[in-house]
Amino acid sequence: MAIKSRVVLPYLVPQLTHPPVNTKALSSLSAVAGDALSKHLGKILPALLATYGAALDTTQQQQELEYCQAVVLSVSEEAGVRCLVDQLLEGTRQPSTRRAAVALLCAFCSHTKADLTPHVQQILRDLLLLFTDSDPHVLQLSAEALAAVTKTLDTNQQILYVNDVRQAIRFAMSDLKGQEYLPGFCQEKGISPILPIFREAILIGSPELKEQAAQGLGEVIRLTEAQALRQSVISITGPLIRILGDRFSFSVKVAVLETLALLLAKVGIQLKPFLPQLQATFLKALNDGNRQVRVRAALALSHLIVIHTRCDPVFQELHNSVKNQDDAAVRETMLYALHCVVAAAGNKMSDLMRRNVTATVATYLGSSEDSCRTAAAGCLGALCRWLPQNELTNFARDYLLNKDSSEEWTLRHGCSVTLAVALKQAPERLLTEEWTDAIVST
Repeated sequence: MAIKSRVVLPYLVPQLTHPPVNTKALSSLSAVAGDALSKHLGKILPALLATYGAALDTTQQQQELEYCQAVVLSVSEEAGVRCLVDQLLEGTRQPSTRRAAVALLCAFCSHTKADLTPHVQQILRDLLLLFTDSDPHVLQLSAEALAAVTKTLDTNQQILYVNDVRQAIRFAMSDLKGQEYLPGFCQEKGISPILPIFREAILIGSPELKEQAAQGLGEVIRLTEAQALRQSVISITGPLIRILGDRFSFSVKVAVLETLALLLAKVGIQLKPFLPQLQATFLKALNDGNRQVRVRAALALSHLIVIHTRCDPVFQELHNSVKNQDDAAVRETMLYALHCVVAAAGNKMSDLMRRNVTATVATYLGSSEDSCRTAAAGCLGALCRWLPQNELTNFARDYLLNKDSSEEWTLRHGCSVTLAVALKQAPERLLTEEWTDAIVST
């Protein structure tokens, strides 16, 4: 048959692919026909998809899959692989053949010895588009196929597909208007197949690629439910922390800090093992020369403080930085960071720490520097939510309801901003019968 296949196949294939399709005979034929079978894939593959599709969820499903798998795995030469991949991907676009097509594609990608490199970009994009499907079988098979393709790539190859994966995800979400999550990502290990691409780009890519990969991870985190993220926390967090400790451009640091903040916001408690490293990393970033980095570090710290059991050391570090910082720009960011952590977890401050912070920050309410004054006001306004009633009463008398027009305008402005923030953060504590009229007249 191997010798005469080019003569015999034109007669055999039409008979074997005519309904009812004889997949067992096609399986046997593929074992001896060699590369000559590739020329007939245009007839064979539609027949396989129809037959296997009809067998889905029946007792014949596994047997038909084995026959069909034997046929597709017999294809190894370049033209045949191209035809096979094109037709199976086309099959995934049709609802009637989607599940069968992705099953055969998964089998092919998982077991073939053929070189898939020329087709990786196309396969990645089409499989990620299938992550929008509502059929759990399609979602699972798509993820398995994606994982198989990723495993065929070495680290230097994986990083080449960061932009392709990001673009495919954006295309997929454009088909799911109004939905918060990508269904495929919310399956068990749904994001695992693409994590190596982002991870390797973060670790060994150029600075530009590191930034893009960190942003891509952030996009994946946004589109994934918290439950599905939990099992991937370690593989996501480790590389991000590692590169934050190196010297890279501010844009790389900003992207990494934003992604870590997103991860903390979604699955914060799962990051407890990383708490010491994250705390040190964020506090160090607060002293960065770039304001964007400092602001992102402050926001990330506000998510970290929520899972912290001993918060006073963090508050103390920020408090000391505010007191001892000579650089006005950095001091302003430290005040903003205090605002962020106080708003998130001011109830975790000890009484002594709360009083120290209040006293120190209040000294900047009349600062001649607008940014510093506003940041201090924001911090104190957020603190009003957590002050014991007696402290709140005294604070309101001295700052929130102070109508002394002889005070410097800067202090009066600082007090006004503090009141505005306090009303936003804790309206129920201020708009009482006792204070409402005084606040309105202020």
